[in-house]
Formats: sequence, C-alpha cells, structure tokens
Amino acid sequence: MTAYGQAAALSLSAPEIDFGTQYTGGLRPARYLYLSNNSTVSFSHAAVTLPASSPFSVTDRCPSTLEPQTVCQLQLAYQNAHTPAADADTLSLNQGLTALVTGRSLPQPAVNGASVNSNLSVSSTSLNFANAVVVTGVSSATQTLTIGNTGTTAFTLSLVLSGDFTDSTNCLATLAAGASCNVVFTFVPSQPGTRQGLLAVTAGAGTTPAYVALSGVGTGILSPANNGTLNFGGVIAGDPSVE
Repeated sequence: MTAYGQAAALSLSAPEIDFGTQYTGGLRPARYLYLSNNSTVSFSHAAVTLPASSPFSVTDRCPSTLEPQTVCQLQLAYQNAHTPAADADTLSLNQGLTALVTGRSLPQPAVNGASVNSNLSVSSTSLNFANAVVVTGVSSATQTLTIGNTGTTAFTLSLVLSGDFTDSTNCLATLAAGASCNVVFTFVPSQPGTRQGLLAVTAGAGTTPAYVALSGVGTGILSPANNGTLNFGGVIAGDPSVE
C-alpha cells in the first residue's frame, strides 16, 4: 500500500510562544511568529488582533493577501503592570490556525537595600548595532564599553551578558582604584527582527548591578545578493546539474 501526504496550505513557525519570566521595569525583548503559505494559490489574510485587556500585543506585518510560497512576520510583546501574574492568551489566524502565548511577570527582587557602587563608571548605558546582520551571522562591526573605578580602593568586578551578543574583555576579577578596562561586543542574531541583550556589571559584594542595554536588527537568511537567481550555466542535455 502506498500513500501521499500533502503539507498544510498555511503553517506557523511554532504552536506556542513563551516569554518566560519578566520583571517589572526589566528588559522586554519581542518574540516572533512566522506565517507561511506553502501552497500554489493565494489566500486572504485578516489582521491578527488581541483584546485590549490582554497583557500581550501583536504587530501583524502580513499582507492582506498571502501569495503562494511566501512567509510573513507577526511580532509579539508582553507587559503586565500587575505582578505577580501568570498569563496566557491565544492567537487565532487563518484556516483555524492558533498559537498559544504565555508569560510570567514578577516584581523586581529587592537586594537588601543595596545600590550600585558609586565608584563604578560605565561609558554608556546602551549600545546599538546600526547595521543589520544576517541571522546566524556575526557582525563585522563591534561596540566597545569602558568600565572604570573612580574610587580610591579596588573592588571586585562581575560581568553577566544575556541576549544575542558575544563579548571579549580585558577586565579582571578585581578592578584597581583609578583603573579602567574594556568590553568589546559583537552581534550574533538568532532570529530576524530587533534583538535585545543586557550586560549586568556588578562592582563589589553586596551591591546591585549597573545595566547596559544592547540592541541590533537581524535579517532573514534568504537574502541573496543576486536578486534571488541561480545560474546553472551550460548543461549537456540529460546530464544532472546541481547548484
């Protein structure tokens, strides 16, 4: 017996989007869904919306007509002013497609009244990579952050990086009085769209971190410089050709 299966006309890149745990006043990176028309015919598309009361929001970047063999993007955001909270909502799309969106929100944890070390200096509180980078690629440009100790005594130094970024540094575990060091960042996007990251800089035991926000834009992998054409050159009839 033989049988053939046919891919669904429309599909989503994921059945569920989870924002994980977010803190009040903390970093809130967007999440993305991709809607694909896998068929050879066009489909009309109604803009995806969520109730105004939902802590989630959606920006629908899909056209009103989904052309054959095309992909479009839905950008999702999550922000709940009430904490603690565990939230869930459902996106309804064409042809009965649905996606579950979940997230948790917590108040910013207290650190026993501690504050950022007043002798810590950072050259910037935000760094942006101006040029878009292809997903899974590495930015050719870098961004540099200078960290300094403006005090008269040394302090221990801890750096914790999150997001689609990598770093290299000449900073040691202890930063001497009056000294400075550098952190050099590169951008390595894991998904298309705006990507965000955070560097937490902690100077001395019992202090809270100073934060440096990082951002950049990733572009799709399928963006060839040859206008989407492949040249097979001359091929002898009947012989195989691979490009």
